[in-house]
Amino acid sequence: MKELIGALRRNSIIKSLMDEFKKDFEDAYYDVSIQEKEMMIEYRDVIFRKWLYSPLRGGTYLTPNYIINNISQQIYPGDYCVMPCVKVKLDINGSLRFYRKFRYHSYNNSPVIDELELLISFLNPTIIVRDENKYVIDGGELLVKKLNIQSDYYIEYLIEVGTRLGILELMKSIGCRCYKLGKYYYNYTELSIEEKIKRLIKSSIDIVKDNISEIIEFDSRNTVLDLLDNGITEEKIFKMMDSTLKDTIESPKDISDPLKVDKESVLSIAEEILGDEISYWFIRREAGIYLDTYLTCILGYYLGLIDPIYDQLFLPKLFIDLISHTDNPLDRLSFMFIMELGHNLTKFGEGIIMDQKKIKKNEFKALVPKNIKECIKEYRDKKSSILYHLNEYNS
Repeated sequence: MKELIGALRRNSIIKSLMDEFKKDFEDAYYDVSIQEKEMMIEYRDVIFRKWLYSPLRGGTYLTPNYIINNISQQIYPGDYCVMPCVKVKLDINGSLRFYRKFRYHSYNNSPVIDELELLISFLNPTIIVRDENKYVIDGGELLVKKLNIQSDYYIEYLIEVGTRLGILELMKSIGCRCYKLGKYYYNYTELSIEEKIKRLIKSSIDIVKDNISEIIEFDSRNTVLDLLDNGITEEKIFKMMDSTLKDTIESPKDISDPLKVDKESVLSIAEEILGDEISYWFIRREAGIYLDTYLTCILGYYLGLIDPIYDQLFLPKLFIDLISHTDNPLDRLSFMFIMELGHNLTKFGEGIIMDQKKIKKNEFKALVPKNIKECIKEYRDKKSSILYHLNEYNS
């Protein structure tokens, strides 16, 4: 593992790709207001995740994550996944600092297992969750500095999966959530790393199922495992959706309240103007928030089982412009979390899932370095053009 990580750090294409993210973030950060700077630091992990899974070239699967794992598999083929991450910090002078990491997922290594132990170390003798805490728990600012994924959503996931594994236990409390060391913690510590990873994945899949069951119709025909496969598309996800979802989406209500008209009227008017497209976009936004938060992030970004792709090129400047111009919580969530276009399993994911079901074949195609470099250059040129027109529009 160390040799592979070292090779990835030295790889000129990967360095060039990661430098593009650094430049994009810096250019946006040093060009916005103080308030927007604070927002960029608050959403730094969201910004990186969306960049990681967004295509460099429209209409392709060439995301930074795909490219990095493709190069990695050419260097050292195997049933593992490398999940790049960038920790963004401010130094004492208020200048940005970037730290590149590579999270290695395999049968005998899991960054999540290590970070669960880090969370346990914050028990003193309990950890307390309050709504007003920026990073979930009392002292969360210190915890997030030590985590590779700098996100309150990730901390919530660690607490939830730790509770399901029995290494944390929810206590009775008033006005907050309080957790103590779980009664199964010491039994857990005696398990092999392989067994810990199996239990971690099982508990995580249960979290996914419980949180998206109002969107996806799970029955004898549809299970979470149906979403853990190669060639999963947006169409497949839509087919698995609950048949009553269109009647329960909240977007029309959010529009109708300020307009003082009923939900049905808004949907009727919108459908008359836009046809079936309006239903599609309402569903895509609402469902996308849940599916990205609980399916894509958990199974992809946290665990490295799937390799998702979002629908378009991502730029930090565009993201912060959008999110800073609304105070509506749902609007902000819809910028932070969006429905993926689809996903394949990673090599690690294939190895795990093949033990439980038959999966579709995913032919590995080695990318040619020359083609990757051309793609990065094309990406660089395109984003420069977009930012130029954006600055022209704002001036």
